[in-house]
Amino acid sequence: MIVLIIPHLPGKVKSGKDFSETLLGSEHYLNLISDLGHAIAFCLIAVGVWLYHGFALRSDGKIAQQEKSQRLAAIHVAVVDAGEGRLGCAILSALRRALPGLSLHPIGLTPSAAAAMGMSVEHDAMLVQLNQAGLIIGPWFIVMTGGAGGQVSPEIGQAVITSPARKLLVPGWLTGWEWAGVDRWNAEDLARQTTHAVQQIIQGEEVKPSRPLGVGAIIAIIILVLFVLPQFVGLLIMLLSAVGGTW
Repeated sequence: MIVLIIPHLPGKVKSGKDFSETLLGSEHYLNLISDLGHAIAFCLIAVGVWLYHGFALRSDGKIAQQEKSQRLAAIHVAVVDAGEGRLGCAILSALRRALPGLSLHPIGLTPSAAAAMGMSVEHDAMLVQLNQAGLIIGPWFIVMTGGAGGQVSPEIGQAVITSPARKLLVPGWLTGWEWAGVDRWNAEDLARQTTHAVQQIIQGEEVKPSRPLGVGAIIAIIILVLFVLPQFVGLLIMLLSAVGGTW
């Protein structure tokens, strides 16, 4: 600060005493010191507010994460599959990655599905899990007695239907059965859509499919990046240059 104001000191300063008297006695420099003091004070206030808000946001984030973990732990999700259990395994893996705190209970309706999904085949235990679940996920045929070539027993089908749990059915393809208005997705795509739907259910939102960008949208983005954005940047530079020239 002293280096900046010395060249503007009026008259000649012969000693430190003269310097102090000149500096402190000048109304201009007193105002300067006052302004600097106010600026420093405002800066300190701004830093304090910034630190407070940062701490508050971190605290709110931790509380929100704790509440989310509690909600996830409270939801018992039964993942049901038959056959080889490929779809069930894909859904379990996707849910564990996206929602690690979710309480998952795999239910394989065949020995192969049970082994792949990591559970033992116990008919009574499956009925209990279905009855206690808050959300049941599985291919559409789990609500059909004798579905999947007889792999869905009458007890399992009835347990799914009468369970108070919310049901999330996944479209699948069996010989002689077709779906109208539904794309033929593989197990990984179905698992991704299922995970997206589970997240919507947890948030209390309406279940809607996650649509990837189409070819038209991708082309529009490319055009925007290659042609429109450079024009906008050029106009912005010209505007800033014109404004700078008037200063």
